[in-house]
Amino acid sequence: SKLNEGLLSTSLSNAELKSINEGDALFTLYFKALDNGNLRSSLWQSSELTKEEVYDENMAIQKLNVEFRNADNVSSAFLMAQNSPNPFKENTTIVFEIGRSANVTFKVTDINGKLLQNRNAYYEAGRHSITVSSNELKSSGIFLYTIETDFGSITKKMVVID
Repeated sequence: SKLNEGLLSTSLSNAELKSINEGDALFTLYFKALDNGNLRSSLWQSSELTKEEVYDENMAIQKLNVEFRNADNVSSAFLMAQNSPNPFKENTTIVFEIGRSANVTFKVTDINGKLLQNRNAYYEAGRHSITVSSNELKSSGIFLYTIETDFGSITKKMVVID
């Protein structure tokens, strides 16, 4: 089992086509916190165990969305994965997901706080990626990257090697 490694796989299969309205859930997962933390930062969807895909009425693959809702049933999804690969020599990719369309600021600083990159863009709700080149950073070492939105910010470390 991969559950002891923190990996959970789900699959829902039904031979009959089922129509649902936008915003309706196909299924719901409930988790009980064993420690303080941010659930949105702790959970991530991937195809590591089970291919993530959903089919429409024409059997075309559609994007699978995971959405977190607060007690008022308002979407609050905001996730950022660790850059991959990490450490890296040439390029690394940072994947993030936002639950609603928003202006997003992406910043990279060196360990002393010097701003090396500052990108601003408007993104639709969903999953996106940003690529960082070691050439843009101009040296090896430890760097911090931050994604900021009007509903939160997340900062993580990345390492550039020679």
